[in-house]
Amino acid sequence: TQPVSKEPIKIGAILPLTGPAASWGVETQRGIELAKEELIKNYNLANKLKVIFEDSQAKPQEGINAYYKLKNIDKINAVISAATFISVPIMKLANEDSIIQFGIATWGSSYKKPNDYSFRVDMTVESASKKIVDYIVNKKIKKVGVLYVKNAFGEDFYNAFKSEINKYNINIIAEENYLEETKDFNDVLTKLRDKKPEVVFLIDHRGSILGEILKKAKELDLNVQFLSLSTAQDKSLLNIAKEAAEGLIYVYPYRYDNTIAINLINQYKNRYNTAPNNEYYVAVGYQALKTLLEGYRLCNFRMDNFCVKEKLLNLKNFDSVFGKVSFDENGDVYFEPVLKIIKNGEFKMLSGE
Repeated sequence: TQPVSKEPIKIGAILPLTGPAASWGVETQRGIELAKEELIKNYNLANKLKVIFEDSQAKPQEGINAYYKLKNIDKINAVISAATFISVPIMKLANEDSIIQFGIATWGSSYKKPNDYSFRVDMTVESASKKIVDYIVNKKIKKVGVLYVKNAFGEDFYNAFKSEINKYNINIIAEENYLEETKDFNDVLTKLRDKKPEVVFLIDHRGSILGEILKKAKELDLNVQFLSLSTAQDKSLLNIAKEAAEGLIYVYPYRYDNTIAINLINQYKNRYNTAPNNEYYVAVGYQALKTLLEGYRLCNFRMDNFCVKEKLLNLKNFDSVFGKVSFDENGDVYFEPVLKIIKNGEFKMLSGE
């Protein structure tokens, strides 16, 4: 179908392309690029679809600056933003400007708002916390420790985890946090060790930092079962923690066992001559652009964001890399995440998943 508008659909993408989160920012960018190539081919969108990338450096103010540049200079119709602490401040601006927003790696509950212009095809802090707590309950663990980064990401996850675990007779006997710029984890880990938890849940958005924590924990003989998030699936964690990473169990957004997901990873390997470090970031970038463009397609490629918003909110049971999903009134989808484990230096499905 030839698009109705003579102007191209302009999508801004605000990702961490440099700094400590760059490894997953670049993979997200590649996922978006793969979706763009596919959409141009499928819908004859040559010169009609433009994606403009901006680097947030994983810093909220840089993300906001990028948004203003994309809106005022590039005149975008929609924006894809990565990380809760960047997506949430942009959400307020995008809604004021009637710009469609897709948050990726944006799991926080503060991104949830009914009938607005913000969407996500992703895991949430609630679905991830439920998966981790289910594991703790099934293992009959009674004493839990938590270590989290003191920023919007860490606090949001910690609060969701605490809210979920409070439904059961399980005690968080030790909770410690640290500032984002912290390099030395000796004190917080020593305090955790002295409280003798059976498991410790680690919450950070950087695989390299999780690696440093696991390495230091081993040096301090904090020999417990560590649990974490999909950010743990990062080669830098393995390079830093080495054998200290063995046995880490983490919640992961999807099992990439459906045709769309398998084809995407094959496309990635063909295009970039390597397997992705973390398939999830490729998948969520890819799916965000695909779903966003489906909203425009259903509005005959008109630049009518109210139409796009309404079409997306009514999108039910659509195929995605995460299986069949539907949007609720908050622009969220639900799917159950899985658990993975680091075994023999590799990222594997936990048996039984």
